[in-house]
Amino acid sequence: MSERSPVLLLTSCSNSKLPGGEQQYDRSRSLASYLPSRAANELLDKRSRALRQLRNSSAERDGVVLGKLPVNERLREGPDFGGVELGSYLPAVARYDGRFWKELGSAEDRLGLVEEMPHRLLVISALYGLLAADEPIQNYNLNLHDDRRIARIWQGKSGLTRLLCDFIAGAGVQLVVDLTGDPEYRQLIEWPLLPPAVRVLHAYAGRIGPGGLPALGALLQRHIRHASAEDMLRLRSGRRIEAKDELITFSDSDQRPEPPPPPPPPPDGPTMYPRELPLDTEERSPAEATVFRRLKGQLSPEHTVFHGLAWHRLDPSEGPTDGEADFIIAHPDEGILVLEVKGGGIQYDAATGEWSSRDRYGDIHRLKDPLAQARRSRACVLTALRRELGDDAHWLSVGYAVAFPDMDLRGAVMRADMDRDFMMDESDLTDLARWVHTTTAYWDRVRTIKPPPGALQQAIEVLVKLFAQNFP
Repeated sequence: MSERSPVLLLTSCSNSKLPGGEQQYDRSRSLASYLPSRAANELLDKRSRALRQLRNSSAERDGVVLGKLPVNERLREGPDFGGVELGSYLPAVARYDGRFWKELGSAEDRLGLVEEMPHRLLVISALYGLLAADEPIQNYNLNLHDDRRIARIWQGKSGLTRLLCDFIAGAGVQLVVDLTGDPEYRQLIEWPLLPPAVRVLHAYAGRIGPGGLPALGALLQRHIRHASAEDMLRLRSGRRIEAKDELITFSDSDQRPEPPPPPPPPPDGPTMYPRELPLDTEERSPAEATVFRRLKGQLSPEHTVFHGLAWHRLDPSEGPTDGEADFIIAHPDEGILVLEVKGGGIQYDAATGEWSSRDRYGDIHRLKDPLAQARRSRACVLTALRRELGDDAHWLSVGYAVAFPDMDLRGAVMRADMDRDFMMDESDLTDLARWVHTTTAYWDRVRTIKPPPGALQQAIEVLVKLFAQNFP
């Protein structure tokens, strides 16, 4: 378990589990090894009580008494329960295989995540109570609602809450991020009793209960696992992040907040070129796929959107040049905007002059300067339009913008060539119609000559001719 980050992630177990394991128990990976002796003994005692109650329970699952389920009959009172028998063990992250856990990859991938991630991860379990993510556990079949007498072992201030407080105190935790998803597991903790100096943020997916677990797993996989402690500590209540096409809201309340009203959908969507997202875009650039879907779902019928536009020009000084504009967004009254999209965690190193992106797997990729790309694409589009419209198109102006849809730019220090007015981040995704309007308005303010009536519509028709023609 990492000692590097003061951030603690908390999630829940899963009903789906992988079978098998080895008759070897590594005590050093047990949560008890990280607790003071009093708390460690208390944890093992409660686990032993939960195991005995499971064996003696009269509750049934699908007509079979819980203790008589084959997987539960094979449970042994081993060191994971304070006993001496040996069961068959797998690390918890390799054992659990439900909707949250599948988003983290294979069992081997999950083990790698726990070893590499700077943040600690604990799991709430109906049988084990609280456990470390890589702690060896046996296979079992038990949910909190199966037998309320087992659930009561973990409830109250002397249950999981006290054990969690003991861990927090020993590990120097400053922030707890609740990824449990299921209110039944979340409510096992009496959150107001945690140390006052420790902040708690609950993550609420768009779907309520277990249905939101895949999005929470994707949040951990895509955003949290590679985030630094400093980035995590900057998280605040009200922050929203998109994962698996759901908006996840962070809140300091353990009661699910009312979701913000979505922007009213347009009666019909914009004209899109291409009409549907190309099949390879999701894999090649998830960020572009996200922006494509949001533009298609939120802009008005008056908008025309072009995606993935390849261009070629002959520069007198540089010779032939090829490039691509990720998006052109056009409106007959508001203007034309060229948009460059970069996904992942974007960084600029002033010492080397290099841009880079950290992807969902933690790999670093060197990037071309996104602002320079946007300006170059804008220049190409502007040149092509003026060539088609003639020399009298002196009114013509094209704006440019850069989108970092996986980042939060609020409070970020901007370079001299950056302006928040033409930079999109994840907080803008919920209302892209507003963002497009304000960004085109920004460029309209710097326009010296206003276009004559109908001129922008004529420019859009030229864009269709240049970038959306059938062939042959």
